[in-house]
Amino acid sequence: MIKVRTITKEDKALAALALMNAGIKSRIKMLNHGFRVVFVGDWKVAAQVLTENGFRFANGLGFASANQFHDIDPNHGEVFVRYMEA
Repeated sequence: MIKVRTITKEDKALAALALMNAGIKSRIKMLNHGFRVVFVGDWKVAAQVLTENGFRFANGLGFASANQFHDIDPNHGEVFVRYMEA
């Protein structure tokens, strides 16, 4: 089992940079329990970038399916990131 920790403001900056480097425009807002990412781009690319950089969904697992994202269409999406790999 992958150990996870709570998200920090530094993690928010890492996520923004990783998404930008992948060519995904995003807006990230810190929440008490993680952060919210609204992005323009393919959710599969966003999922890959987040997972490869150690970000985790609410269950502590990586991003792998469309139902982890909201408002999915080919050009827009939203996801809530809860944890970071420890």
